[in-house]
Amino acid sequence: MNCPNCQAAVEPGTAFCANCGTPVTPSAPTDETQPLQGGASPGSAIPPGRTGPAAGPGALAFDTSRWSRADRITGVATAVLFISLFLPWFSISYFGITASGSGLDAHGYLYITLILAIVLVGYLVLRAGWADVAARISLPHEGLILAATAVNFLLVLIGFIAKPGGSIVGWDWGAYIALIAAIVAAAPGWVPLIRSRTQRTPQPPATP
Repeated sequence: MNCPNCQAAVEPGTAFCANCGTPVTPSAPTDETQPLQGGASPGSAIPPGRTGPAAGPGALAFDTSRWSRADRITGVATAVLFISLFLPWFSISYFGITASGSGLDAHGYLYITLILAIVLVGYLVLRAGWADVAARISLPHEGLILAATAVNFLLVLIGFIAKPGGSIVGWDWGAYIALIAAIVAAAPGWVPLIRSRTQRTPQPPATP
């Protein structure tokens, strides 16, 4: 079964397309002789480009079934990554006094990760709340997730390696949480992609 909007493969029994969020369950046929909703007569014309009384997004109907398993993992891990940016990443002890700083304090470019995390989680919330909003986004769902999680992972990895102050500064627990969260958020999208690329690698012909 394929999605009527993006033609992506849809598993049987799935109510919404995992790629674009379009409802795929066929609706029951409407009898033209029955009165329309809102008291409109059957002959009432609907202006072109409108699907009903309102032209904007439909009403909020939060449905977590619109999230795939990969979406759930990525969303939770990205939320953890967002929180970890405010936790202690690096610490230094001097004469019995310990001072620590968060990832945002140490590396200003991690604000990019902060913004991307907010955008990514917000996008997933919109996807679960409004199916028509997800269907109107022209960019592929997997491409958005792959790009956002890849950028976050690279920035967190650079921030983890580049310790401010050199060897006298040590890593704190927030840095480890951030790195693990960035890896977990990117894994559901990148692991299958890398695996498929590896399987497609042509094998050399066998010599007689």
